[in-house]
Amino acid sequence: RHPHPEQRVAFFTALFQGSKLEARDCQGKGVGVFARQAVVEGEVLFGEEPDGAFQWRRAPLACEHCLRMLGTMDFQMRLLLDGVAKPDDCCGTTGLLPDLQGNEAVLAEAIAGWSPWSDAAWYCSEACAAEQRQEFAMLKGQEPHVRAFVHHAVEVGVPFFPIALKVLLKGSGLLPSLLQRPYWECVDLPEENPTAFLEEIKGDLLASWELLQKLDLPCKPDSLEAYSRLVGSLCLNAVAVKYAHPLIYYIQEVDQGRGGDEAKNKLRPMLESLRDARLKRASAVRAAAGEADSGSGSDGADSDSSDLEDDELHFSWPGSTSSGGGSGRGGGRGRDGRSEPFEFSSRLFPPLKGYGLYSRLSACNHSCDPSAEVVFAGSAKLLLVARRAMAAGDEVCISYIDHEEADKEERQKGLNSYGFCCDCCRCQPPPAQKKKKRPKVSAGVAPAEEPPQARRVKARRGGRARGGGA
Repeated sequence: RHPHPEQRVAFFTALFQGSKLEARDCQGKGVGVFARQAVVEGEVLFGEEPDGAFQWRRAPLACEHCLRMLGTMDFQMRLLLDGVAKPDDCCGTTGLLPDLQGNEAVLAEAIAGWSPWSDAAWYCSEACAAEQRQEFAMLKGQEPHVRAFVHHAVEVGVPFFPIALKVLLKGSGLLPSLLQRPYWECVDLPEENPTAFLEEIKGDLLASWELLQKLDLPCKPDSLEAYSRLVGSLCLNAVAVKYAHPLIYYIQEVDQGRGGDEAKNKLRPMLESLRDARLKRASAVRAAAGEADSGSGSDGADSDSSDLEDDELHFSWPGSTSSGGGSGRGGGRGRDGRSEPFEFSSRLFPPLKGYGLYSRLSACNHSCDPSAEVVFAGSAKLLLVARRAMAAGDEVCISYIDHEEADKEERQKGLNSYGFCCDCCRCQPPPAQKKKKRPKVSAGVAPAEEPPQARRVKARRGGRARGGGA
């Protein structure tokens, strides 16, 4: 179902009022977002809180409301090591991580509170806890049914189910302005046995709908068909909320010399234990899935493919003569008494990952040569940042897919579930041109290199295929 064009334009026009951007009718594309004034590369075009967001995996521990990482750096390391540490268990404990100074060791206060989604909820402030209580007060007393609903979503790998419930309860005015298609029309189908896959996701949707019926809510969709369209609209418009684990930045600094060899020697046994623990978990996951164990040739990424980061960092620390390091796997010593070099990657520190629906972002059209990109800086608050300079009147586009894919047909496959063929500058056939002679290059003069671009964690629309494990 397509929303009424005039109502849609009016809704998004009001959202952008008073900002440096505006929403207006875009021929053949519904609504589009345009710059009211010139912007420069790297400029923040807007910041936006989600209409509904959900942390998809429960580690690292983050605020239930705003997804800000909680506790101290020491606590987050303890949580990675044993998987069960709680912020209040680590109060007053210091010194796990060497060379941390003052406030840099603290990420955010951790306050225990109520949540309908889980029996152990933590918040970064009393304000976040109060907002959560107010927004979801209707679920008070219905926690077992809510948690059964969420557990099913996690089990079948569909984050859009809990986001749908959150958006319904918050009464977002965005929903009537979104294109609504059945959920099974919005997912990427596998090449092998797509019919069986469709039947499976329809079964998952039905089970979710039946669990939703157990909740006493006045705002529930009135039919399975309506629920399917709601989930489909979220599948097309929600984005992955993702930001790097703060321990990555600390490890980078140690790698570059912070704390000297002493810091590396103290960290190495912890990192070896962390690597071994992740390898053990990964092996258990593969065994449960009936897959062959890949052995010890990795640093233990689990079954979630999102652990394979676009900008994965690799570290190699030389062996040490100190007796404090190199106790675990790969930590043997040579004849000279030095431990083996220790190699690991940023996959030891999985990023925070969730999904969220954002009203203003939903008005942005797609381009395989996007002029803006989504950035998350330590919480669920979204920042839309200009990738290049734009003049007043230029359209602000994002990419719904991996725009770095060079093959046009592969990019279009990722867009098929959105129901359009991209006609951006990269997808249009090149104009016929006469063959030009290559310009001469003077001997010994190399062509100028393009300036390196800042590395950012990609945040693309939807994750239309089902999400990874929690």
